[in-house]
Amino acid sequence: MKIENRLEVLVVPVAGYFESPEPPNWLDGVVTPGRAALLAHVRDGDWLRGPVASEATPRSVATDLAQAAYRELLGQSMPRTAKVDHVGFIETTDPASPVQLVYTVAWPVSVPEIPTEEASWVNLAWGEVAAELASEVRDSVRDYWRQALEETPAVVSLLPKYFTISQMHEMYEALWGPLDWGSFKDFAVGRNRDSIATVVKDTQAVKAERDASFNDLAGKGAAKKLVGGGVGLSLGTLAIPAPLLAAPAAMAAAIVSGTTAYQRSARGRAPEWYRATPNPPEYLEHIFTIRPDWMPKANRTAKSR
Repeated sequence: MKIENRLEVLVVPVAGYFESPEPPNWLDGVVTPGRAALLAHVRDGDWLRGPVASEATPRSVATDLAQAAYRELLGQSMPRTAKVDHVGFIETTDPASPVQLVYTVAWPVSVPEIPTEEASWVNLAWGEVAAELASEVRDSVRDYWRQALEETPAVVSLLPKYFTISQMHEMYEALWGPLDWGSFKDFAVGRNRDSIATVVKDTQAVKAERDASFNDLAGKGAAKKLVGGGVGLSLGTLAIPAPLLAAPAAMAAAIVSGTTAYQRSARGRAPEWYRATPNPPEYLEHIFTIRPDWMPKANRTAKSR
């Protein structure tokens, strides 16, 4: 048997689902209302997969699969910043079965904005997966992202261009459950100050770029493929121009364009926006340590010494 017939690539694209009080109905049983999630994309009830031909490399096959799926869903090329990474391999005891090489990639989209009839999702961290999906694939990808978020600035690949620390916190909670806010903030912008994210001082520039995303994408191919109303999202204190509110696709366009993450409410103090640190370190100087929100303060203090 030729070697290329013994190799198969599995690709697990992941995308963030941010906290929303009313998840869309196609995510029933996949997400918990009021909680963020990191979701994995499947097609026709299976992981994206393909054989490795003699003239190809596993990584090139994985990249092509992810690119094709992204274009099918959103009608545009996958961003160049979306990096396809090798997770591991799965080998069965059946000599007729191929060795499966597992890859993953972060997609800079908001899951609720992708139409139900064209996409299926499973929760990367919680719940059961269908037997045909092979839970060890899901588990290995989940562990990959946990390690990446513990040791590197990789969380920014799961966030839009501009985001808040609260939204970064949500992505960590999507993988570990409720986490102590104070400890997390100290990790993100205290001990690792400017290693993961840098504060954006010119909020008007954020607003201008966000509004440009509306004007650029509203009514075009990507926006037309997105869900209109009923998503329950708002961009909070960055006011949406009134004419654009009348175009349901425009809301979806701004989120999927990766410019800003939404805010649940426009009331209260204006959010402090951050963006990924330019030329970040490969590894964080201070790794992430899990501090559940239920841990008594005295215990947290004792364990942090």
